[in-house]
Amino acid sequence: IMHNKFHSFSWKQFTRSHIAGIIVVMPNRSTYELVAELKKREIPFICINLHSEKVNKNVNFVNIDCHATAIDAVKYFYRQGKKNIAVVNTWEMRDDIHQFHIVEGYKQAVKTLGIKESIITHGKDMELPLELLPDFFKNNLLKIKKHDALLLTDPSLEVPLSNVLHDNNIKIPEDISIASIFSRRKTVNEITSYYSDFYDIGYQSIALLDEIFNDKNKKLRQRKIKPQLIT
Repeated sequence: IMHNKFHSFSWKQFTRSHIAGIIVVMPNRSTYELVAELKKREIPFICINLHSEKVNKNVNFVNIDCHATAIDAVKYFYRQGKKNIAVVNTWEMRDDIHQFHIVEGYKQAVKTLGIKESIITHGKDMELPLELLPDFFKNNLLKIKKHDALLLTDPSLEVPLSNVLHDNNIKIPEDISIASIFSRRKTVNEITSYYSDFYDIGYQSIALLDEIFNDKNKKLRQRKIKPQLIT
């Protein structure tokens, strides 16, 4: 069940279809009632990227570990001699999205390393539409130029940021190093990527679901996967 298809979910259809188990992909706040109902009915299910720690305590899941990956990214920059590292985020901060956990991991890392925290954002409690990203980066160019490394919370930021930097003769990675987490591509304009193999995540999810089918003790299955670093 994909997160954008929940409106078409029908318990009546589910019962008629004799479904043995369910994989719920990227559940968010609009689907927590369904997750609770699946638990109540004791239907075998597993979630992919159920990021809310309040909800996933007693739920089987396979998650990309965005928090730990953000810490690794900051430390990676630090080992390269980067001391002025910012995180760039254009999403609402709530605990059921991966961007939130990237920012939290970044905060923990800079605190541990004793370097200055810097969050470049649009300052509104909402997601910034894709078509406004070029203007966002243009308006924040002076702030961006003060840093020697940037951590992006989403791959959708890669291209508009790269274009604005290119237009202003700022080179990646010579002038500013950039790392993107949750990337679905291995390389974009010299950006360091933390690449997530969604094929493998799907494979691991079905393997865990198979374990759930055969476990009479109903042991909780929770797996966190760290993306692959591509430089």
